[in-house]
Amino acid sequence: MRGFIFFLFIFFNFLNPISPILTILVDLLVLVSSRRVRFGHDHTFSIIVIGGIIIWIWSILVMAINLHFDTYIFVKYLRMPIMAIILSGCISNLKFKKETVINSFYFLCLCNLLMIGVELAVPSTREIMARIMNVARTDVASGITLGNRVMGLAGSYEFCAIMCIMLMVICYFKYKKRNSLIHLIIIIISFASLIAVSRTGMLVGAAVLVFLMIGLFKVSKSYHRVIIGGFSFAGFFLAGYIIIPIVLNSSGLLDNAIETKYALEIVTSDYGSGTASELTSGGSHLNILKEPFTDLIFGYGINSEDITTKKISTDIGYLEYICHIGIIGLFMVVLMHLLLVRRLNEYRKSLLKISATEDIQTLISVTIIYIAILFIFNYKLMLLYSRGTFELMTILVFAAVKLTKSYKELCVQNTI
Repeated sequence: MRGFIFFLFIFFNFLNPISPILTILVDLLVLVSSRRVRFGHDHTFSIIVIGGIIIWIWSILVMAINLHFDTYIFVKYLRMPIMAIILSGCISNLKFKKETVINSFYFLCLCNLLMIGVELAVPSTREIMARIMNVARTDVASGITLGNRVMGLAGSYEFCAIMCIMLMVICYFKYKKRNSLIHLIIIIISFASLIAVSRTGMLVGAAVLVFLMIGLFKVSKSYHRVIIGGFSFAGFFLAGYIIIPIVLNSSGLLDNAIETKYALEIVTSDYGSGTASELTSGGSHLNILKEPFTDLIFGYGINSEDITTKKISTDIGYLEYICHIGIIGLFMVVLMHLLLVRRLNEYRKSLLKISATEDIQTLISVTIIYIAILFIFNYKLMLLYSRGTFELMTILVFAAVKLTKSYKELCVQNTI
């Protein structure tokens, strides 16, 4: 029962499609249901909360410098430290086993993969799910179908791709622990599903698959290596015969010399074509970099798409942050995440010295990889410090810290 409650807790924080207010209400309900409310007092708490407050104050200063007030910017950067404080209290008071966090994340990503299968098998469910997940797309609002690409349980293609890749990562650690072939199968299926989700997901997923298969080959049993070799061949076939042609055809790197029939026309047709220069230079998405450097240092304190007097709208997360809070603010956001990774890595090394349980080490490793994936996808979309992805990162970090400290305290008691 506690595991199911924790699963719902992660779901509402990570994927809640209705409103951020509902997420806050769910978290507050968890918080007030505890007999004794406690908050984290670890360095990670200081990094996220104090760092978030500093970033929020900076966003106010940026708006003051630009002599205007933007409600979206004010609320966006205020809710981060608030959610971190609330989630710290929730994690401190929730009772869960060391494997509960990873299993909850695993089942959430697995449900997303199953939903991808449903959407591919029953195309009519794509628009239904897009509406349920509150997808802000004009083609959905006007009733036009989404084509052959799917989003699973997520509200965007990149969000869905991240879940597929993290499912691959979690299954890698589960295989290392149990040597179960089902997890190898899920890795390949999850990788294959990226073909109908996201080009960025395909490329990142292919790179992750290479590292995972090398790692699995080293730790697997002899007869499993034959199967891993077969799965690796299948993955490389997908990359060479389908993924690379899709990327080349849709980007125009070879002037559309790769015909869609070599890349599954039914899928390729849903990825818009462009030119090599647009792919390598970012096209119009990099127009903001043409602005005066002094403006970029402090930012505009507003969404790029709301600046109607200049054509600097961008989807690139890093440039969106420059528009919001400038290069200085972007540096603060990146530094906060790097400090978290550093602190988590210190915990991981300390656990290795005392031969700690593998579940806690796995949780820390998965959290670090998740943050790394956010850094990569933030080039495509603003995901590094945004609703859903931030809450999940905060939950994983605080849960890892709590379990690590509890295990160390238990070790100390056993030595007395």
